[in-house]
Amino acid sequence: MENEGKPYFKQMNNRKACLTSSNRGVTHASSRAARAHSIRVEYAPDMATALVIIDIQNDYFPGGAHPLVGPVAAAERARELLEAFRAAGQPIVHVQHVWDAPDAPFMRPGTAGVEIHPLVAPRGDEPVITKDDPNAFVSTGLDAQLEQFDADALVVCGMMSSMCVDSTVRSAVEHGYTVTVAHDACAAPDLEFGGEVIPGATVHAAFMAGLADGYAEVVPAAQAIAAL
Repeated sequence: MENEGKPYFKQMNNRKACLTSSNRGVTHASSRAARAHSIRVEYAPDMATALVIIDIQNDYFPGGAHPLVGPVAAAERARELLEAFRAAGQPIVHVQHVWDAPDAPFMRPGTAGVEIHPLVAPRGDEPVITKDDPNAFVSTGLDAQLEQFDADALVVCGMMSSMCVDSTVRSAVEHGYTVTVAHDACAAPDLEFGGEVIPGATVHAAFMAGLADGYAEVVPAAQAIAAL
């Protein structure tokens, strides 16, 4: 069978003919719409790769309300990505989760825990998209902001691997973006299932494996930087 063994989305892409160089003038909206229907196109040369940093906030660090496994190391890799994108003049979007509910256990508005961690703090006019859903595209201006940047591809990092990173990456693909995930710039918590504690490193690896199976290129931060 054609493309047997390849991830589902890659099979779908490979079954469509690539458009020729005569389509280089295709608009941002139409090119993304085409990829959303599994057609490969050649994009206008002025389109950008945007860095999307998801929820690297104080509550996920030691002393916070919901500490993850290995958040400092992940944030340090995210900082390297952030500095590289700044140096390259490529667009950057920060995403911040705000859980505005009376019984919210973390990311509560007005607390130190909800603030973006200093390692990846926004600078200047870098936009910050606030959200209250795991999917950063839901009821936010993220897609509109990326369109303003003429971003066709995304590099994604952040927290948690098992929740907001996973949800946002899958949604980004469905919106027509090409996505790269910097796996060592993401972190996850220990989780419990069936009476067993699943270590955060295992949780993280499982979700990265799922995303790598057709949704995104999942690479170390250094490799994503080298591709800029």
